[in-house]
Amino acid sequence: MQSIVVILGVLLGAGAADAEVAKPKLVVMPLQLSSLPDGLHAVFGELVTEAIRGLGEHQVLGKSDLDALLGAQNAATSAGCDDVACAAEIGGALGAEFLVAGRIAKLGNNLVIVLKLINAQERRVLNSVKHKASDSPDGYDRALGEAVQTLFGRRAPDGAQPASVPDDPLRARIKHRDWARYQYYVSTTGRDVTLSDWVRAKNHESTVLLVGELVAGTIFALAVPLFILERQNHPDDKKPSVVLAISTVALGTLLGIDFVNVGGVEVADE
Repeated sequence: MQSIVVILGVLLGAGAADAEVAKPKLVVMPLQLSSLPDGLHAVFGELVTEAIRGLGEHQVLGKSDLDALLGAQNAATSAGCDDVACAAEIGGALGAEFLVAGRIAKLGNNLVIVLKLINAQERRVLNSVKHKASDSPDGYDRALGEAVQTLFGRRAPDGAQPASVPDDPLRARIKHRDWARYQYYVSTTGRDVTLSDWVRAKNHESTVLLVGELVAGTIFALAVPLFILERQNHPDDKKPSVVLAISTVALGTLLGIDFVNVGGVEVADE
């Protein structure tokens, strides 16, 4: 797998295209099929790839692109890469920010489509969907298109009320990563919140966390020498130990929340 990753990185890194370079790169991994004919691998893969291309937000590479660069046998070994560690390895080598991986299984007369959107650089799953559709060749295109739209927040999950993602001029002034975070928030919470309100809330959260980190860090910096001095002069005094422990836990907790929260949203000047 490592040799394939290296080859992919060299080949794709050398062939970046002009207009598409501005868009974040997304790789559609070969899909895993269960209880379905092998010949459908290529069909389903191309349908997913074209559905994502139709969104117009990514520089999309699908199985046919990888086959053309590597040969079908080598590209096929990437099938089954749907976990974060594997995605991070492949995404890093390709220079791709996002990967889409998935499985399609036949259950009775239905297809169950499971797709994941993975941020390879941040090593986390941004969204995942499970979509059920009738096993009808005439409906494959629609079923996979609906699954892709749900994955990217363009369509509410089955059984849920659609959550609107209003178009906002602010979108052009934020990074694509933050737009994806906003889409994921709206699609998972079902809240009809505007982009500007979401940006304001995220930046407020980030500011509060920063202030908390500064306060906890200051207390921690003062507690360390106090702890050392008191241990030398008053070994039985437990207060410095308690202060140091509390400040350490507080600082670690705030840093952990800040890391998971990803941070505020940078808005470019007009």
